[in-house]
Amino acid sequence: MTPITPRQWAYLTLRLTLGINIMMHGLTRIHSGVGTFAEKMTGGFADSPLPAPLVRAFLTGLPFVELVIGVMMLIGLYTKYALVAGGLMIALLTFGTTAKQDWATASVQLPYAIAFSLLIFGLEYNRFRVRD
Repeated sequence: MTPITPRQWAYLTLRLTLGINIMMHGLTRIHSGVGTFAEKMTGGFADSPLPAPLVRAFLTGLPFVELVIGVMMLIGLYTKYALVAGGLMIALLTFGTTAKQDWATASVQLPYAIAFSLLIFGLEYNRFRVRD
């Protein structure tokens, strides 16, 4: 067995941390009530050009998507697909955030996009995984 490289440890650390973060976003939103979360957040889009039914539908499904992506990242199950899905999720969230001109939140979403991109870029270091 070959020794574990520092890059493999670094990759695992970032993958686990981001996976926990995304999973807990979903889990806590599901636990506190998806309908409550979606309703509260939809109200924040009232002045945006996005149609409220579309926003509500997206926000209703978001916690489940977050939970699945986060768990897949945590256990290393189809990591590449989980990371690409996570990157697309962040892109969609950024689209909605910028549509309502919430630049402060958009700036918080950018590090998530960078982290997903770095993990995709470094997939060769994904040694600890259940399945590619």
